[in-house]
Amino acid sequence: MKYALYILLVITFATSETFIIGGCGSKNSPTTPNSNSGPNNTPTSTSAPCTNTFGETCTSTSTATLTDTFTITFTPTMTGTPTQTLTSTKTGTPTNTYTLTLTPTATLSPTNTGTFTHTLTPTNTGTATGTFTDTYSPTVTRTPTNSFTITLSPTITNTPTVTSTLTSTFIWTFTNTLSPTITNSPTPTPTVPFVQSFLNTNLMNCFGIAFNSQSNTLYASRNPGVCVVNNPTLSSATCSSNWSSYGSTAFQNNTSVAIDPKTGNVFVGDYGATAIYEFTSSGAAVTSWQGYNVGKTGGWYFFRVTGIAVDSNSHVWVSDGATATQDVNKIEEYDTNGTALNSWTGPGSPMCIAVSPSSGNVYVGDYFTNSVHEYTSNGTPVTTWGGTAAASGVGQGKFKAVSGISIDPVTDNVYVLDGYSGGDNIAEMFTDYGLYLNQWHIPGTYARSICVVSGGVFVSDLNNGLYYFTPN
Repeated sequence: MKYALYILLVITFATSETFIIGGCGSKNSPTTPNSNSGPNNTPTSTSAPCTNTFGETCTSTSTATLTDTFTITFTPTMTGTPTQTLTSTKTGTPTNTYTLTLTPTATLSPTNTGTFTHTLTPTNTGTATGTFTDTYSPTVTRTPTNSFTITLSPTITNTPTVTSTLTSTFIWTFTNTLSPTITNSPTPTPTVPFVQSFLNTNLMNCFGIAFNSQSNTLYASRNPGVCVVNNPTLSSATCSSNWSSYGSTAFQNNTSVAIDPKTGNVFVGDYGATAIYEFTSSGAAVTSWQGYNVGKTGGWYFFRVTGIAVDSNSHVWVSDGATATQDVNKIEEYDTNGTALNSWTGPGSPMCIAVSPSSGNVYVGDYFTNSVHEYTSNGTPVTTWGGTAAASGVGQGKFKAVSGISIDPVTDNVYVLDGYSGGDNIAEMFTDYGLYLNQWHIPGTYARSICVVSGGVFVSDLNNGLYYFTPN
């Protein structure tokens, strides 16, 4: 018989991921999918068991604070090797070693002996009676009742006790899919998030605007030409230079401008010439490519450039808006040489485009349906929000005429310009997945483009000039 003493040590690791709907981040979603939904602010949490690569038991907890009706799906991928840190502390406390002695005393039951008496009847003629006495030793099945005496004999040594603390750090990668249905009920009462700092009337008739934070330079596309504005936060700033052509090619109708965050080069979208032009920050021509009438092979060339954006990989994104007789309506991706990389059918009428610097997701403003459409960089739809407002200037997540869109480089919030011609213009703020946050009034009559920078917001108004707003 063998006896062993076992000590089982279970280490439980816990991780939690909290999503506050109303904050920022798509952010880029434990082994079993969790789903939370609800129309109120009641927090819900669920837990699901999972096992890491070291065979340890872990518990993953997801908590969501709900603001609107939505569905959150978490599909986790646990990657990375745990980083293990072993900390040893030695002390002079003796270690007692014990010898365990088990002495069983067995009482066996039953203890049986017995005697048989046989009477034999012979089969031949006559009667004979014989008496036999048999002594036997039966087979007895015994059930032992064991009692043990345990003697512990300690051996004292002066070996220091080593206390070890093992810390395992796990890297969790979550892919979060947020498919919110924005109800905005109850409708929040907005406070004015930005106030007008100044109106620069020197910069009227600007369609698209883009800001280079490294050089503190604003580029504004005019009709035709590109106005370069140094120190644009000065209310009296004017064009320090004006690009009226690309080499010998005169601009026809510039509607959009964007800056490459890597090189600082400037890209100009020419709606009239169906072309894109690239300049250095000082105005030197780099390259250009055209669309509708040129017919290059191996690409999807645009019909009308309504918006342009450049992502962190120096890829150029174009919103291609069709006319009533041309069913184009595409979102297109190019490298800086004009090579087509990707394309998909856009919404009703793409008017403007922006790319998140953190997630790489693409946001498209739709002029016909007055909505904003969010896609992944490969064209997969993420969400849509907005819709036509009952009247201009109402806002609260609706639009009368989407004319501009910009991404906050710090918070990833989405700013949408509702530039209703001759109406009440407003700028609205949303999280990166479309949850309405706030809005403020634009004093002009035809707000055309919006550009969010660190510390403020520029809005170009065709009829009045360049507005600059600062946080309230």
